[in-house]
Amino acid sequence: MKRQQIIYELLEAEGKIKKSINCYYAKSRAWPTHKKRETAKTFK
Repeated sequence: MKRQQIIYELLEAEGKIKKSINCYYAKSRAWPTHKKRETAKTFK
């Protein structure tokens, strides 16, 4: 039971990371360069 819980939490965390990366890429295409740098800092 515990192992399944841990795996589920890891998958959930991975999903959130992927969403934030997708969000960052969507913004990076549309935003000016100086905004891209600011956004990149928040994702590190």
